[in-house]
Amino acid sequence: MDATPPGPRRPHRAPDAGPEHLSGAETDQVLAAMAEAGGALLAGCQERRRRADALDERREALIGATSDLALGALYDPATVRLGLDQRLAHRAAREHEAATCEYVAWWADATVTAWRAARSGERPRRVRLIGAAPECLLVDEELASLPAVGAAARHPVGLSARLGTAGPGGRGPDGVPVAAARLAARHGPAARPGAVTEVKVVDGGWPEDRRRRLWGDAWLTHRVPLLPDAGEVARLTEGLPETARERLLTVAHDVAEALAAACRVDELEETSGPWDPEQIAEHEALDRLADELTARLAAYALGVTACLPAVRAAHGT
Repeated sequence: MDATPPGPRRPHRAPDAGPEHLSGAETDQVLAAMAEAGGALLAGCQERRRRADALDERREALIGATSDLALGALYDPATVRLGLDQRLAHRAAREHEAATCEYVAWWADATVTAWRAARSGERPRRVRLIGAAPECLLVDEELASLPAVGAAARHPVGLSARLGTAGPGGRGPDGVPVAAARLAARHGPAARPGAVTEVKVVDGGWPEDRRRRLWGDAWLTHRVPLLPDAGEVARLTEGLPETARERLLTVAHDVAEALAAACRVDELEETSGPWDPEQIAEHEALDRLADELTARLAAYALGVTACLPAVRAAHGT
């Protein structure tokens, strides 16, 4: 896997500059626009999933029916065409869900950035709000303003690069050792060819690089941003009106519940040997809950956004 994610086209670079810090009104305007786009993406996910499910039912009905053709029902051209429609519909649904996951994670991360800034009596930095935007590249100055990849992620990439062709896979077409490129792709830094045999470890600028750089294992494992833990949520909700505090605690709990379900599903799927009926039932229930993670993350973003005025009022932002 290359350090630069493959794709049919290059994402757009952010073309214009904005204020370094956003006011409360500007932040609310940005988050409202994010909510509108996020709602459209989530609705699109549901529509594509319904279409894929409907095609499943139609094809099963056709396969079970009789055909006027000598080929038989399974090989009837109408059934075959429907099978292709079915495949394309499921592919579209999966791709839409993956794209929506990226968007909602960015949206939730932006709301948390605004929440932390408001709690500290500060204005959020524009570059941090756009830091994880999908399908966009940042200019060098913006990229340099994001939190840097830590030494713990840089060191193994640099070590692997120095080993050169001693690692698995040798060197890629750009002269970067394949093992170093794979490590970089996982953790966010990028391995770039330097002078002669030197390989430089830099902060990757692609959207996936930035997501891994900002969110680490939270994104790699469960495709969620790095959210405040229970202790930080308690600090962030101090001094708020009870209605705002309860809403924030509720949306944080709902995301944590779905995330815990996803972790348990992973544990069950790593279990060797046949499952007993209790494990099967547990897996089915938890898998349904884990499937709600993106929707719950969107509700989290909406909840935080709705409570920002109360946070600002409580802390004089």
